[in-house]
Amino acid sequence: MSEKHELLVELLREVNRGVGKYVKNVLAEHDISVPAVIICKQLKGEAGITISELARRTGMAKSHISNIIRELEQKGWVRKKTDSSDHRVLRLYLNEAASAHLELLRIDIRQNINALVADITEQKAEDLIQGLREIIEALDKVRTEENGCEGKRRQ
Repeated sequence: MSEKHELLVELLREVNRGVGKYVKNVLAEHDISVPAVIICKQLKGEAGITISELARRTGMAKSHISNIIRELEQKGWVRKKTDSSDHRVLRLYLNEAASAHLELLRIDIRQNINALVADITEQKAEDLIQGLREIIEALDKVRTEENGCEGKRRQ
């Protein structure tokens, strides 16, 4: 790998870390953690999901998810409901207040990141856009190849 490519990799890592910290700070101002936002997005996408399914989808431990669900219940963002066909199963639902707050979070994060990049010239922005599109294409290619290999292994 060339020195420029190695520098590109290092810069991408630094940008990723920096934006991640920046987003965490915005979330902290709203008194919500990154894992809580991840769980809320899952609940928004699939009402009635279980803690076990959340654990499978997010890779988080069930105990960690249970603690976050308790916090979200205290905020009035999540409600639990017993499954009508199996009373041992608890289904989770996101309340309207949570959906509204998530939208405010999204807007706040977007505005903060817009402010970060506001001083980049139009030409530099275009160059960065093109470079990032090329990286996305490379990622898509890898995903397609991985999915193709997985499909072949399953047969």
